[in-house]
Amino acid sequence: MAGFGNAAGQTDYKGARQFDRNWAQYVHTDFAFDEMGYTYGMATGVDMNSGQSGGAASYSKFVSRRPGTMNVRNNYGNNDGTQNGIGLRLENIGTTNTPYTADPDRIQSPSITTVAGNAANEETFIYLAYYDAINQHIRYRWGSVSKENSSPFHKYDGQLIDLTGYGKMQEPPATLFSILAGPPAKAYPSDKGGSTQTGAVNNSGQYVSLAAVPAAKAGTTYDVVTAVWYNFKERSLMYALYYRKLRAPMMLHGQPLSK
Repeated sequence: MAGFGNAAGQTDYKGARQFDRNWAQYVHTDFAFDEMGYTYGMATGVDMNSGQSGGAASYSKFVSRRPGTMNVRNNYGNNDGTQNGIGLRLENIGTTNTPYTADPDRIQSPSITTVAGNAANEETFIYLAYYDAINQHIRYRWGSVSKENSSPFHKYDGQLIDLTGYGKMQEPPATLFSILAGPPAKAYPSDKGGSTQTGAVNNSGQYVSLAAVPAAKAGTTYDVVTAVWYNFKERSLMYALYYRKLRAPMMLHGQPLSK
């Protein structure tokens, strides 16, 4: 994970540090800076094993780089399935063992944008979207990262929540994402996180990008997030505007840009 190395209180003076590891390569990455120079990234490990304990698979992971140690990696989690290190396992590349359903290209086109929050605790709001090839929709998340004075020196909030389980095939709880475009998420009875959300009326595609305008500049109570994505069925670019409001965004528009 890239980032400046000579930050106050930091004992590891390298310009880049490893935050994760995986038994296969990483794909579908994104990277962003915030206004303080801190960095954020997302990448997907593609390891799959249908024969291990009934089936296991790797994750799409989010991480932030801030001063402090970054030596513990959260590749699959601890052996008991809890979080290990500061990387967050947002999505598994599989959904269920019955039948074994996994796709190394499940999470595609991640897009991260940031807005500065409370300067006192170095808060940064994170807006994140990506295409889910298994559910064929675009998922949207909101969260924040702020400073803690002790290890792990990061505090995640909002919809930036780590999944539980060691390589567990699962869907995250429906409260941890919204559907920007595409059909509802499939429910998997064997997994506790199956979603029953209503999908958006707009068809999705595998390309999505986000940008955000701070509330102070937009003249609004909350930041305004603009999403642009490819509608594969209509062969057009679509856009939507969102207000950040608690856990759920509110779509104001879903109009084509061009055909």
